Amino acid sequence: MVKYKLTNKNMRTYGGFQWELGVLAHKENDVGEKGLCSDVFYHWYHSPLMAVLMNSINSDIDDPRLFECEVGGEVRDEYGLKGGSTSCMLVRELELPVITNRQRVAFGILCAIKVHKDEYFSAWAVRWLSGEDRTEETAAAVEQAMEKTEPKMKEQALDEEAMVAARMAARAAARTAGTWLVEVWAAESAAAAARIGSDLGKELDIQSIAEQAVKDY
Repeated sequence: MVKYKLTNKNMRTYGGFQWELGVLAHKENDVGEKGLCSDVFYHWYHSPLMAVLMNSINSDIDDPRLFECEVGGEVRDEYGLKGGSTSCMLVRELELPVITNRQRVAFGILCAIKVHKDEYFSAWAVRWLSGEDRTEETAAAVEQAMEKTEPKMKEQALDEEAMVAARMAARAAARTAGTWLVEVWAAESAAAAARIGSDLGKELDIQSIAEQAVKDY
């Protein structure tokens, strides 16, 4: 299978593992029931776009390099956000997609609106996506409203992942031009939405949402 992997500028990843083009890396560990985040898997993404969008909350590699890779063996997937396998070989280096903060915010909002049905949040999300209201002041007000609603959600035993998705999306929109953390908040919004979507049996097509965010915004 063809996937995509990020390394640092020296072609190293977690723990200082050194990668080389065309050299197969393989783990002999017994996978068993171990999760994707365990050290028995080499981690990768399903597309170059997802690699850039989700880097900040996964490996968080500064100034990363992107490689096409071939993966095999035992394979795990995490809601389409990232994946892992027991074997991986870098095939060739690719150019990193360039993604703006606006596109990152759109990605978070498009994911959150799929799972969070609060009328106040949804109405704002529609206005932001249409371009009617993208002011940071309005987004900050939405974030504050979501923070006040979250304790009530917990008391009512409602799934808080949807609330996290909404709050992180609004937080990213409230600071679009102000901080690199926009990358983190937008990614956290998408991840929370993907988790709750899976729990509800309504898995999000994360790749298509990402493509829409980059294409339309």
